[in-house]
Amino acid sequence: MSTVAKLFALPLVLAMLLVQLTLIPVMLPAFLVLLSSSALMAGALKLLHPTQTDEVTNEEFYGSILLLHMKSAWAALAGVVLAIVGPFQMVSALVRSAGSRPANTLRPTSVLITGASSGIGAELARQYAKPGVRLVLTARRVTKLDAVKAQCEALGAVVTAVPADVTDADMMASVVAAADEDAPLDLVVANAGCSESNVPGGSPLWHKAGVVNSTNVMGTVNTVSPAMERMVARGHGQIVIMASVASAGSSTNPSSVSYAASKVWGRAYGQGLRGALKGTGVGVTTICPGFVDSAMV
Repeated sequence: MSTVAKLFALPLVLAMLLVQLTLIPVMLPAFLVLLSSSALMAGALKLLHPTQTDEVTNEEFYGSILLLHMKSAWAALAGVVLAIVGPFQMVSALVRSAGSRPANTLRPTSVLITGASSGIGAELARQYAKPGVRLVLTARRVTKLDAVKAQCEALGAVVTAVPADVTDADMMASVVAAADEDAPLDLVVANAGCSESNVPGGSPLWHKAGVVNSTNVMGTVNTVSPAMERMVARGHGQIVIMASVASAGSSTNPSSVSYAASKVWGRAYGQGLRGALKGTGVGVTTICPGFVDSAMV
């Protein structure tokens, strides 16, 4: 959140706090009335039915009404508590966020995207491309990558296209290091991936699992690890891991079981890293897109 946005947001939150505090005198009596009426009803039920018979349908009926009154009373109390606590929590969060993340993490000017020759990676590159932004784009298909590079340059970005294979750990460490030394990376998107349908040949699914996992699992690790090390050292940066809606796992396509499994890993890896990096100034976002209009790879 920008400084200007915070200056506008804080008075609004404080105004909401004052409004909710004025509602307490209205809500608190409601709670006391409901609680008192519930107690009176409980006493009346005790007088009407001092002992339980084999079939006491009236008592069951009155008991349900009593339970409804009690729930209403506690709901009113919860409303009172939320009216007091909610605005304070919002103000506290706003104050904590004031200096928690540099502006260049929210509006990155140095971005690395893998798998940028087509599909989601190429579209992300075009969306980030603008004057003042430096893009480092990697992919294996040089011709397609060069075409995306030209498109992004036409939009005003400074673009470096690097033919690279994410399954090669040493190569990716060199790519990340060179990009970061040229201009410290604000954002790294581990987007490169493949599915069984992208693996050449007609081999059975189990013969393609190794290729899929090398790209989607180890390719992510090879991209993220060298970037995280540098970002943590300087105290800011953002990592994005491209998972998939297939990571839900409830309806895995039988023809892409390795792809789905690798995306389940990606989702878990991203969520785990987010917790592990808490407090370092480095954020982790896991994206689970569904089907898109562009080519999937």
